[in-house]
Amino acid sequence: MFVLLFCSMFKQVLTKPQKKHFGLFMTQRMICSPKHQTMSHIKRIFLKSPSINAFSNFLNTPTRVWKKLKERRKEILIQKFKSKKGALIIDDTFCYKTGKRMRHIFKNFCHVLGKKVLSHVVVTSVYKTPKVSMGYDFKVYIPKKIAEHFKTKYELALEIIKDAYKRNLIKRVYFDSWFCQPTLLKKIKPMKLEFFGMFRIGKMKVRSDGVYMMLSKFVEETIKKNKFIYRRLRGRKKSYKIRYYREIVFIKHIGKVNLVVSQKYDQKTKIFNEPRVYATNVLNLRALEVIRTYLNRWDIEMFHKTVKQSFGFEDYQVIEAQARDAYFELAFLSDMLLQLKRLGQLDNHRASRILPCTAPTEKVGSEDLVLDALAAQKKGTLKEFIQMCGFMEKRFQYFL
Repeated sequence: MFVLLFCSMFKQVLTKPQKKHFGLFMTQRMICSPKHQTMSHIKRIFLKSPSINAFSNFLNTPTRVWKKLKERRKEILIQKFKSKKGALIIDDTFCYKTGKRMRHIFKNFCHVLGKKVLSHVVVTSVYKTPKVSMGYDFKVYIPKKIAEHFKTKYELALEIIKDAYKRNLIKRVYFDSWFCQPTLLKKIKPMKLEFFGMFRIGKMKVRSDGVYMMLSKFVEETIKKNKFIYRRLRGRKKSYKIRYYREIVFIKHIGKVNLVVSQKYDQKTKIFNEPRVYATNVLNLRALEVIRTYLNRWDIEMFHKTVKQSFGFEDYQVIEAQARDAYFELAFLSDMLLQLKRLGQLDNHRASRILPCTAPTEKVGSEDLVLDALAAQKKGTLKEFIQMCGFMEKRFQYFL
């Protein structure tokens, strides 16, 4: 039932056939296992489902329906979750593939595997507030060799940030070490947004005590002179020892930056690990506050894990770019549906008052659900099963 309520939020941008396909795709992602996220499994799982050709036409037909769905999703996000403390987290992720006929597929170097792999690279973003963290937008990176209009990852990330800024959603942005570079930071400076990130220790020049030096040399001198403060912090399972040093430095095109050099002590090797350099333009924060605030960036890693393992973010087997982007959008919509249900926002939606109570069960059911219902009826737990699925008890009075 909660899937039907969610689909009713998009009725103004979908036709009746499109709404039926959209509802089946969303139901599939809510109740099926991660292995059943392709179009071929819908025919086997759902009762009275349309043909596979109808599903493929829904994904591949060059209409503006998916752009309208994305725009409507952002409108719902503003209505339900807008906050004065909103922040945007930027990162990129790989979708590993084997099909060479897919549009915009290329071999890219993966730092996790340590080799080049065939994949799509997607720049993603997560909207974070004190109450919720959910996917906001995505852009597919296309290399210069095969792109008609080439855009770097920094340009794609800047487009996402500008879109959220124009909607007055964000006051802060989080970056990892790839995106936290002067190339991008100097372009968001006119927006007056707070940023938290991690610098790569390299040739970037910083001015400390009136002298310009490379960031790598600045870190080396900090370690040699032992300017650190030593602390023991409590984690979730155990405590660990760190040392850190904070200084306000100047970086060209960015301005004054609150820089924190930190090292974690390794209990096994009995030495400190490689140094990390955290950076922010909020100058009044202490060193530990900068590090703790930066750890909010981990939400986007959990988002990638959720949409890939549960919502079919990289389970697509399609050739056209529009169908691929449709799978990405379905994963973002599934994440929003989960957050709305968790916070009880679906019950407050006005569509819940006008939704017909006689909605056929087979539209949101599957063979697995029917078998589970029969097993629950024998065990005398059918009522609990109905509540778990979100169905109305009036429709099952005969069995109860």
